[in-house]
Amino acid sequence: MIKKTLAGVLISTVCLCAGGAVADDVSSNVEKSIICSLSFDEAEGLEVKDNSGNEVHGRICNFDGSSLSTEAEQKIRSEGIAGRAAKLDGSQKIVLPKREGFSIEGPFTLEMWIKATGGSGWLFYTNAYINNWDVGLKLRDTGREIQLNIVKSREEKKFISSGTGVRDGKWHYVAAVYDGTLMKLFIDGVLDHKAVGAYEGGYHPMRSAVIGGGTKNCFKGEIDEVTIWKGALTAEEIKARYDKLSGAH
Repeated sequence: MIKKTLAGVLISTVCLCAGGAVADDVSSNVEKSIICSLSFDEAEGLEVKDNSGNEVHGRICNFDGSSLSTEAEQKIRSEGIAGRAAKLDGSQKIVLPKREGFSIEGPFTLEMWIKATGGSGWLFYTNAYINNWDVGLKLRDTGREIQLNIVKSREEKKFISSGTGVRDGKWHYVAAVYDGTLMKLFIDGVLDHKAVGAYEGGYHPMRSAVIGGGTKNCFKGEIDEVTIWKGALTAEEIKARYDKLSGAH
């Protein structure tokens, strides 16, 4: 297991600046920036620090928003893919706050490492409350495949599902990408599925978000190294980022 020396490896190649981020493994002709980056390497407590500099710090709580019991808090940290991870029991979630800079217009990338031990559940969910945009990533009811949802309205919604199962008690890297035209799912650095998912002129600000929970069915398992990007990473960039930590498990 790679320890704390690699806890920040997912953003080690990224140079953050006031106007965004430029990475040495990210195409120089396409501007991309990290909105939120969570490594879960806190030694204790329920706060989760955002390493992006945007201060989108999260907090672990029960599904109804209440605080964890002392016993549950003592079990919330585990050994992750790099450093520590959040270990959720299916009734907990990580809430990211409403912040001015926490929004996405157009293409985005959501990446995380997961180790699934339970059934279905949400890995990520946001409801913009503006123009009815929802973005969600979850383990399907089968408890194996990953599903990416983008919902503009009751009539306009798209989703794609992976063909690869991930509920096997092992660490897997999951990346969901929307490039403005296509929705794409990558499992362990490889493109698993893609489909048209565009809504021309679509606008989906993430004013707040939840990791490990959603409208119902919280995720049961471990989550580590969550990064939310403004902009769509390419297949080559995603493979390179997977390779950085794939030898850790």
